Amino acid sequence: MAIDKYVYIRCCGCVGILKDWIYRAMNRAVNDGAAALGVKHLEATMHPPKALQRIIEEIKEGEASFYQPDIDSLKCEFIGNRGPKPFSQVKGKRAGASSSPPGVRKPKRDPINAS
Repeated sequence: MAIDKYVYIRCCGCVGILKDWIYRAMNRAVNDGAAALGVKHLEATMHPPKALQRIIEEIKEGEASFYQPDIDSLKCEFIGNRGPKPFSQVKGKRAGASSSPPGVRKPKRDPINAS
């Protein structure tokens, strides 16, 4: 893997994480007496994979908070993919509709043996 991809992946594309990481790696190189910063110094001072995973999750959450949906996606969520009902379905009898005319009481709703 090229060094630029190696570094980009391990800092999650964040300049602040990259800066701190290079600073730690440079300190390690100086303490080791190395003449140059090497990949072994970067590997020794990078964040552990678990921390990188948490950083990626936080990045996704942050980006999601800035997301603005377009009006078409809102329309689809509100109306759904159903669209308007055909006229033949609207004209038919609704589920649970009564066959009696309005204002006529249903005897099964009256209380029985109420004392």
